[in-house]
Amino acid sequence: MSLMQIVTMALSNLKNNKFKTCLVIFSMMISVSACIIILTFGNSAYPIIINEFSKFGAKKIVIHPYQSKDNTQEKSIIKKILRPEQVNKLRKELGPYFNGITEANMETKEIMINDKKLDANIIYTDSEYFKVNNIKLLNGHLFSELNSTLQQNICIIENHDLIPLYMKHPNYLGQELQIANKKYKIIGMVRSLSPDKENDPSVYLMKHSMLPKSKYISNLQLNMKDIYSVNESIFISNQVLQRITNFENNFEATYMKSFVNTIYKIISKLKLIVLIAACISFLVGGSGISNIMTLSIKERTKEIGILKAIGAGNKIILKQFLIEAMVIGLIGGLAGVFVGLLIPLSISKIFNFSFYISTLPIVLSLSLSILIGIIFGFIPAYRASKLNPIDTLRYD
Repeated sequence: MSLMQIVTMALSNLKNNKFKTCLVIFSMMISVSACIIILTFGNSAYPIIINEFSKFGAKKIVIHPYQSKDNTQEKSIIKKILRPEQVNKLRKELGPYFNGITEANMETKEIMINDKKLDANIIYTDSEYFKVNNIKLLNGHLFSELNSTLQQNICIIENHDLIPLYMKHPNYLGQELQIANKKYKIIGMVRSLSPDKENDPSVYLMKHSMLPKSKYISNLQLNMKDIYSVNESIFISNQVLQRITNFENNFEATYMKSFVNTIYKIISKLKLIVLIAACISFLVGGSGISNIMTLSIKERTKEIGILKAIGAGNKIILKQFLIEAMVIGLIGGLAGVFVGLLIPLSISKIFNFSFYISTLPIVLSLSLSILIGIIFGFIPAYRASKLNPIDTLRYD
């Protein structure tokens, strides 16, 4: 008996047992679609988790230059050690490797708002600072290149609890505050990282506003493109710093190591849970194929005996049932892929939420559905091929 005849017989048997065939296909479809949905939801959750943690500085590297103290191995931080021309070189060389690079100097000063005095953290920086530190703009606008070129006396405040107590109007934009006998116009408001009254509010000024004019930068902040490239990013930063500053390991690039490690652990555990859930869904589908195939063999015992009586060998019986299991796995897999893609796309349209749909889960699920059909269909098929033709013909 040729392979084509065996395939035709297998398809004919599936057609004659429509209800059971559809039942197994439905079971396989549920398993495959569940696997695709789980993997799609998992892949879509990873960037969201990383993005949320990034708001707290998980993707930020801070470079603090160091200098040896009294020619010993001990290192002490020397603030304002990077010159502006060095920073410009660093920006140029490190720019392609990072999403943003900024510099900042900070000091505590007394500010005056409507003749009322208030201590505040004055941060001298640029527009990149807000991007690197994930500080959200609430109202107005951030610093621009034009503001820097014109050297305008402008500032950005944060939505601190103390600010409304000093302002005359709820709309702060356009109002002025005074720092060291110089007035600065408020052009924007950003979200505060610590809005409670226990901490001093922060006021952001442009770099040219620093008095006296600083010839140095106290630190450099870089925003990584990918949280998984921490070691690579630090290595690149150190190499470039060594070349530009002529230091020999007398600087340090730091990041929130424990925080980043926590993110790694969360992502790893989430991936493990997703993988286990996907495996369980396939086991459910495979057990369904095995049970239905076993039941089908019992019902077709006499048919198997007739085939053996007219000369069909064990291999032909085995191939026939394996082909049936493969066809069920293939059809169930294709239906599962369709449903597994339809549900995320529908949710995306209804709730305006974008899912990351990869081809890997689709190909993997479809391949596994066929493989599961073969694996779980093999044992019933093997039993069928080993049935004694005399016993099967007597079976009622």
